[in-house]
Amino acid sequence: MSMTANELRGGIPSGAHRAGSPPPTGSAHPDAALLGRLRAGDEAAFSELVRRESTKLLSVARRILRSDEDAQDAVQDALLSAFQNLDGFEGNARLSTWLHRITVNAALMRLRSRKRHREDPIESLLPVFAEDGHHRIAVTAPQETVIDEIESAQIAAIVRAAIDELPDSYRVVLV
Repeated sequence: MSMTANELRGGIPSGAHRAGSPPPTGSAHPDAALLGRLRAGDEAAFSELVRRESTKLLSVARRILRSDEDAQDAVQDALLSAFQNLDGFEGNARLSTWLHRITVNAALMRLRSRKRHREDPIESLLPVFAEDGHHRIAVTAPQETVIDEIESAQIAAIVRAAIDELPDSYRVVLV
């Protein structure tokens, strides 16, 4: 998509307002100049956009993924995707709105892929200690009954749900 001289000077990009709504009066679309610089490949514009939006995007991804590392990866994926598809951005919304949607999609994709990978319980990997604090060799526990397994699963689900209800700052410490 080629930009007009007006758009390059920071004017309103064609199609920047919704059909049926009046175009903005007297002021240019706030993202028009930045969008023009981004499409021209201006590295400073890319840095500016990342600096301006990354904190909000990271917050969105954290709320979905509940993991700082996964959230950072999702934001990186989202920004890469946005930069690769910049020509597909029509300017009907703010850049921040567009990036928000891409970030949500990237985070949801990570959630889906996480669910596909089976998680093994960590208990079998942890060392076993005697009451006096000395390390001891793990002894195989007696086989649990079906009722014991169901009770354990229910307790684990209750604990996970309670942890999910905690504010982020407290939940991160527990997780």
